[in-house]
Amino acid sequence: MPTLDIDRSDLNLLLGRSPGDEELHRLLEGRKAEMKGQEGPLLRVEVTDTNRPDLWCAEGLARACRPPRAYPCFEPGEAALGIRAGASLRELRPFVQAFRARGPGLSAGALAALIQTQEKLAENFGRSRKTVSIGVYRAGAIRFPVSYEAGAPGEPRMRALGDTQIRTFTEILRAHPKGIEYGTILSPGKPVPVLKDASGTILSFPPIINSDDLGQVRVGDGDLLVEATGADLDAVLLVENILAANLSDRGWIVEPLATEYPFDTPRGRRVRTPGGWGEGRCPPLEVPLGEFTRLLGETPSDEEAAGALRGAGHRVQTGKGTLLVTFPPWRGDAMHPVDAVEDFLLARGAGSFPPRPLETFTIGRAASASRVEDRVRDHLLGLGLEEIFSNLLCDRVSLRDRMRRALPEPVTIANPMSERFACLRDSLLPGLLRMEGSSGDARYPHRLFEVGEIARPDAGAPHGSRTLCSAAVLVAAERAPFTQMASLLAQILQWLDIPYRLQEAPDGTYWEGRHAQILLGGTRAGSIGEIHPEVMERWGIRMPCAAFEIDLGSPFGLSPA
Repeated sequence: MPTLDIDRSDLNLLLGRSPGDEELHRLLEGRKAEMKGQEGPLLRVEVTDTNRPDLWCAEGLARACRPPRAYPCFEPGEAALGIRAGASLRELRPFVQAFRARGPGLSAGALAALIQTQEKLAENFGRSRKTVSIGVYRAGAIRFPVSYEAGAPGEPRMRALGDTQIRTFTEILRAHPKGIEYGTILSPGKPVPVLKDASGTILSFPPIINSDDLGQVRVGDGDLLVEATGADLDAVLLVENILAANLSDRGWIVEPLATEYPFDTPRGRRVRTPGGWGEGRCPPLEVPLGEFTRLLGETPSDEEAAGALRGAGHRVQTGKGTLLVTFPPWRGDAMHPVDAVEDFLLARGAGSFPPRPLETFTIGRAASASRVEDRVRDHLLGLGLEEIFSNLLCDRVSLRDRMRRALPEPVTIANPMSERFACLRDSLLPGLLRMEGSSGDARYPHRLFEVGEIARPDAGAPHGSRTLCSAAVLVAAERAPFTQMASLLAQILQWLDIPYRLQEAPDGTYWEGRHAQILLGGTRAGSIGEIHPEVMERWGIRMPCAAFEIDLGSPFGLSPA
């Protein structure tokens, strides 16, 4: 969760008043932020809402704590051409957006806040600059339009920010601290993104570093170009909208600029910043008043609900028992009517709702599935096996390619942080094999197991998938025959008093003729066999392995003791 250093006098300036300590604590808590301490004039504030990057700055917190104001820069209209994007970057880092801002000049506090916001957005929301990186320049020295194109890493030369030498981009990646830190984002030896103005002067080498000439913003600068590049256009636009709102809150005039693309984008070929997504990143939400009743226990009137949401910066249209809520352009977190109800709660204050007594009383106990898991876990530990714990999220290569399996497709994440965590596991065996592949120096035999949750696609389930409990065992030894695994399986199911039988069935993970499927009551509940040599090679395993995996749950006849 982002932690911010905020100058209290700067925050008071943005709020338009000077709240006392108690009121400030209350204001921050109502915006999902918490005071962690104060050192001199600096407040240490932790923002606990990871879905609200607009709150990761002093301007955003102040904006959420005061009455809304007008932002002319977000109004629809034409924008001057600011950047021409090159087709050569389509597969590399395709998107770039920018706006120009003119103001009274950056104070030391405002510059420190701008740099901190730039870092928090690029590191946290931008996933360490992979999705979004940000550059700020002295616009008065730039000739427009700027070009965004690919360059050979060994050809262009510039003095990077804070450097004393003029270097090629390859040299910057090897010698400059930012090049060393973020160079892995770019492919070695491949073309790199370059921002140049109309005279050919290099502005920056995104997403690595600005030039020292135009990219070094100083106290007193009053004419800025704020750009963002990335792989996700909507993420780039959201970051630009947040920064435009922040500068507007400081009294700057934000001038929208347009980027021309030589290819189709989700927002067209000419995209304006800020406000380049028309109705917003998230479409208007239809919020029935019944949702307020269901979630909060009270039914506000149309006027009360609309007034509170307008006070939180939303545009609201009222209807017969329904509100049409449009989130402001610096918000990208609206997905469900619940989000609007939550904003109503925060705007009105959680303390304004009277407490209600409990209507039911229950005694807590472990769920049936948990008790089954615990029984299986106890039996396997009693047999001398070692338990491991692996991630629920993994990559498709581990679930399919390395396992010599193709279909069905696993449950995938719509917007994964990385390909390594793009799927929900549908088997525990990849986790056991990964562990075995990294344990080659440990003394053999290795007897490992894991008991936990897996997910599988199910078109009939509410969210298109269902969660199951599963248990898997892996033995790696000089001799790891099928019969040894069959003996372990028999002991477990005998202790659980579960009848079963084995039946031959194709499975690319195991050797042909040395595996079987496990049937409980005539239904396939798992597999058992000796791991195929190709699978072991793909996981870097040198010792023969055998394994079994079985689903645990009521669909397969298991019940708690």
